[in-house]
Parts: sequence; C-alpha cells; structure tokens
Amino acid sequence: NSIVLFINEIDREKREVFMDAFKKVDDDIRKTFSEIAGGSAYLQIENEDIFSGGLSYLVQFQGKPPRESTALSGGEKTMAATVFLLALQSLKPSPFYLMDEVDAHLDAQNTERLSKIMVERSSGSQILMVTLKESTVAKATQIFGIYSKSGQSQMVHYKNPDNVPLAQIKTSE
Repeated sequence: NSIVLFINEIDREKREVFMDAFKKVDDDIRKTFSEIAGGSAYLQIENEDIFSGGLSYLVQFQGKPPRESTALSGGEKTMAATVFLLALQSLKPSPFYLMDEVDAHLDAQNTERLSKIMVERSSGSQILMVTLKESTVAKATQIFGIYSKSGQSQMVHYKNPDNVPLAQIKTSE
C-alpha cells in the first residue's frame, strides 16, 4: 500500500507541476499575443490524460479565423513562435537568446510591435538579434554591423546607438 500511495503522490505532484507551468505559459501567451497582434492565442491540451497527448497552439489574428500554429503564413508563424518563446521565457528564463532575422517576414507595423515587446522582455536576459529592419536596429542598446570591404569582413560597433543617428550607422559601411 505504501508503494502505491507513493506512486499516486508522485503522479499528483507531476500533474500539479505541469498544470501550473501550462497555466503560466498559456496566460502569458494570451496576454502577450493580444498586446502584439491584437488577436488571440492560447494553448490547448489535446487529451484528457495530459501525459499521453500533446498540445495545440491556436492562433487568431484580427479579422481571420482561429487556426493551429502549423497553418499560419510565414509572418504569422514568426509572431506566434516568438510569443511562445517569450511565454516560455517567463516560466524559465534563459540568460541568453540568439534570434536570426525573426522579423524578416513581418510588415512594418508588426516589426514595430515585436521589437517593442522584445525590448520590454529583455531585462534579465541578453538578446542578440540579427536583423535588417531599421525599426528594430533603432531600439538596440548595442549595434554590431558586419559588411564586406575589399573581400574581407569589416565590423562597426556602437555601444550607445541613441547618441548616433541611424543614417550615420548606415553610411559607416
């Protein structure tokens, strides 16, 4: 009996820990997606037995029907995936994130929204973003620019880009 009770207690604790984490991530997704995209997004457990099924990530952009994250366009997937990453960050922050052109498929309005939320969420973590979008570069606390000159890679670095006009950074190349 004591072994069965011990196993039941472990199962109960495992379920409780999972559901607490699920709720925290889902709440963050709902809040952040609404702020960034103005639509709604949420996680859904696919099976009543939470450990024998998976999760669905349902997303609804303004004026569009709700869809699973796998059925989104490139820019929509970028927004949904980044919101999911930020929600996981709220659960268990990583000290370092590297993002390669996550804003490449976004229009100007969504790039602005995404870069704003990335700045808000960057406290406590270092975020390195590779980007070609000026609105994202304009929010950076440090800028590293890599360009080719005479067949060799050259680098420029600005520690306080607020003090350097964006046009000057672009012409440094």
